[in-house]
Amino acid sequence: MTAGEREGFARRWARLKQGGQGRAVVPAPAEPPTPAEPPTPAEPMEEPPPAETIPLQDIALWLGRRVPEAWKTAALRRLWMADPAIRDFVGLADYAWDWNTPGGMPGYGRLDALDNVAKLLERAIGAPEPPAPPPPAPPPPAPAQASLPPPAPAMPPPDAAPAPPPTPAAVAAPPPRRRGGGATPA
Repeated sequence: MTAGEREGFARRWARLKQGGQGRAVVPAPAEPPTPAEPPTPAEPMEEPPPAETIPLQDIALWLGRRVPEAWKTAALRRLWMADPAIRDFVGLADYAWDWNTPGGMPGYGRLDALDNVAKLLERAIGAPEPPAPPPPAPPPPAPAQASLPPPAPAMPPPDAAPAPPPTPAAVAAPPPRRRGGGATPA
């Protein structure tokens, strides 16, 4: 037996725990990071005019440039507030749809006459492959071959005697009926 086995699990655990309390964990000295390449000077940020003074059509041009994030956020907020479809959007709610009227549920119901089903199907699954050209017609039979009757198909050899029908003894008896537990009331 080793000393650890004689000592027991709990005593060994307590001894190891107390032995670790006196030691302080000293982190390894960190090496200063060495730059792989000298940092390239970043492009200077442009100072755009206030977002409120730029026409709505020109904001997209400014968003592609290097401008502060706060300015981009303000410009996008201004664009969104100018568009009523975005500004007045109410999130989708299943209780807002009228299931009792035709067309009350978007995407469900009859197809309109304006819907071109063929184009919708082509967009969904792709264009159908063009039909293959018909195979060339076989050449007319030669006169000598036309007079011969077609060969008769080969007859399969007769099978051996058919298997006898199963006997009543060979038929499996039904399994015994299962009944509840074996306890009976006293």
